[in-house]
Amino acid sequence: MKLLPFIILFILVLACGEQKPDNTGEEARPVTISNAQQHLHGVQLFINKKHIKLLSHPSLDGTLIKNLQLGEIIHHTGNISKHTTAMRLQGKNYDEPWLEVRSKSGQQGWVYAGGIEFDADNEQSLQIALTTIRLQQLFGKNLSKAIYDYQRTFNAVRTARQFEKCYLNGEKLRDQLVAQLTLVEENSDAAIPDLFWLNDLIPGFVLQLVEDGASYTIYADYKEWERKARTTTESIDDDFIRLCLQINPSDGIEYDYKSWFIQTWAHGGSSLLGRGIHLSTLVKMDSLRSESHLFEPYYQKTKAILLEDIVEPSNSYWEAEDVILAELDSLIALDLSFINEQELIALQARREMFLDTEAHQIATNQKAGEY
Repeated sequence: MKLLPFIILFILVLACGEQKPDNTGEEARPVTISNAQQHLHGVQLFINKKHIKLLSHPSLDGTLIKNLQLGEIIHHTGNISKHTTAMRLQGKNYDEPWLEVRSKSGQQGWVYAGGIEFDADNEQSLQIALTTIRLQQLFGKNLSKAIYDYQRTFNAVRTARQFEKCYLNGEKLRDQLVAQLTLVEENSDAAIPDLFWLNDLIPGFVLQLVEDGASYTIYADYKEWERKARTTTESIDDDFIRLCLQINPSDGIEYDYKSWFIQTWAHGGSSLLGRGIHLSTLVKMDSLRSESHLFEPYYQKTKAILLEDIVEPSNSYWEAEDVILAELDSLIALDLSFINEQELIALQARREMFLDTEAHQIATNQKAGEY
């Protein structure tokens, strides 16, 4: 379901007031029914968890009005809190707003959105409103609008140039979102909530849990980018994505450890220098750059990561010295235009070190268990 083309309306509506956190114990002001929200009034909701309470205010400090029963039907008045509350329900962490509702018996109060469900396909307005509040609470108004702008750009891609601009802007936005998520995690004592609803809002990227489920990050989904590239008339963006898939080969999702590196433990491993992967990747990028100036920032960034894998003094290497030297000799001899003079000098210096790995304390042939 495509929510973002409609979400901007709610962002503009909610931007008129300030958000208030729910940890102060103060009474939180609800979002009042505006013209954009009139159609939320009367939406039928179902209680889908045990021990959900109808409270006098959109806060855990609210006075109990009624204990709601599993499966009970209630109706939305149209009011939604502008804040979210972190809560754990039935073994799952939530960070959701509150909805003002009316029970069948006429009792009116506030219910936690993590404890209800509704027909999201037929009640898209409520789904959009809840998503907008989650976005603003998590990322603020500016980043929330940036997410909308990004999806609008993604949907409008028709040419390779538009594809490049969308992809590079998507990477920048991803970095901003990850930085904000990290900041929220570092400054919150609450358990990490379920944020996978974000995957519907950032096409071309996918949210994943890392660090044994302790934090979130966002990776590029190259399979989705591949499908998008097929919609343009040019082929350079298809070639670009094929390169990305070669660099991230396991499942089409961007990975911290690229094709030229073998992960041998949770937080590291060894370079695969000597297998020809570094050489073939640089040759491919050099070829693509000769065809088009598009995607140059990605090529430069990827080259820097790849060359660091070769010359980083602390790196270990999976293959033996002879095949490593053979690949380095081939790379240096090619004299690629993509490799500048300083980078070539660094490669030549590193090659000399591999002639005496013991003297330079370089760990090679890790596949044979040599350390």
